[in-house]
Amino acid sequence: MIICLIRHGETVFNREERLQGARDIELSARGLDEAVALGHRLRAAGLHPRRIYTSPVKRAHDTAHHLGYPVPVVPRPAFRARGLGELEGLTKTEIRGRYPGAIERLIHWDWPPPGGEETLRDMFHRADAGVAEVAREEAAAGLGVIVTHSGVLEALGRGWLRLEPHQRLPFPMRNAGAILFSRIDGQWQPGQVIAAGGDGFVDHA
Repeated sequence: MIICLIRHGETVFNREERLQGARDIELSARGLDEAVALGHRLRAAGLHPRRIYTSPVKRAHDTAHHLGYPVPVVPRPAFRARGLGELEGLTKTEIRGRYPGAIERLIHWDWPPPGGEETLRDMFHRADAGVAEVAREEAAAGLGVIVTHSGVLEALGRGWLRLEPHQRLPFPMRNAGAILFSRIDGQWQPGQVIAAGGDGFVDHA
C-alpha cells in the first residue's frame, strides 16, 4: 500500500511568510501552476488514483482539483489544517515580537498555540486515523492520494518516525510537493519525493 501525501500549492500568505492556519487562503497564480505541474509529474510516475482525498480547506481542495485527474475529489476533515489562534495572519517577524518562542513550540507535541485548541499530538491522532481510513478504502487499488497542509505532513512524519522537536524530518515539505509512504513492518516509511514547487514557507498548520 502506498500513501501519497501532498502539500498544497503556494499561497500569497506563504510568499509573505504569514501563518494561515485554518483560514481559507487562495492559491497564488504560482500555486495554481505548481498544482498543474505536480499532476503531470504524478502521472508520469505512474500514479493513477481512483479518487483524491483532501483537506476541506480551500487551498488544499483547489490544489486537488488542479492536479487534473478525472476522478472524484473527496474532502475529509481529518486532513484539515490546524487552527493557529492568535498567530494566524501574522508574519514570522510579528510573531517573534509578540509571542517569543511560539514558532519553535509549534512542533512540540503538547503545546497549543495561543488562542488555539489543537496540539501537534492532537493533529497527529486525527490525521493518522484519517490515513488509516483511506488505506482501508483504497486497499484494492494499493494507492491513496491525500492533499493536505505542512502542519499535517509534519505531524504525520514526526509521529510515524517518532521524532522529537530537535530532530529534523527526512523529507522536504515543498509547496505542491508529494511524499510517497509505504507500509513496512507495520509502520509508514517515507520514500520517493515528487515536487513541483520550491522550498516555500512552512506554517505548521
